[in-house]
Amino acid sequence: MLESKAKLENLVIHDSLTGIYNRRHFETQFKESWEQLVDTQGSLTLMMIDVDYFKRYNDTYGHIQGDNALKEVASTLAASMKRVTDFTARYGGEEFIILSTDLTRQQALNHAEKICANVRSLNIQHEASSYGYLTISCGVAHINPNSTSSSGLLLQQADNALYNAKANGRNQAVMV
Repeated sequence: MLESKAKLENLVIHDSLTGIYNRRHFETQFKESWEQLVDTQGSLTLMMIDVDYFKRYNDTYGHIQGDNALKEVASTLAASMKRVTDFTARYGGEEFIILSTDLTRQQALNHAEKICANVRSLNIQHEASSYGYLTISCGVAHINPNSTSSSGLLLQQADNALYNAKANGRNQAVMV
């Protein structure tokens, strides 16, 4: 009975395709991290990640290959997170999200750039991209949460940074 319950709990918090955490669990983790960091006065970095030209990838190679590419990207993102406090989740479709605590702004941007490089190093062919291989764009936001700051604003800032990364050529990390 306990084993069945553990399996069910695991299914509820993990994305069935990629095996990493899902958006629902991200939302819980984000809220808990925010509340903890308000108390401890630590920093929180939020990275929103989008696989560049993913619709074109699916149209060119098919959905099965698209699913395989998402699995590889998810695995690479998760492997890029070395600290126990780092958290990676599939946000939806070809979007992922990462939470990291206690980084400086520069460390956060450096880490996001390294993640982009790690995905590039997969060398997944993508003929429908101007780069010729699969890439990601990453929007980075950073804050020291306090009682007057807003987690929703941090999420919006990361989304805006992602938009800027995509608008300025993709295949890069941008921080607000």
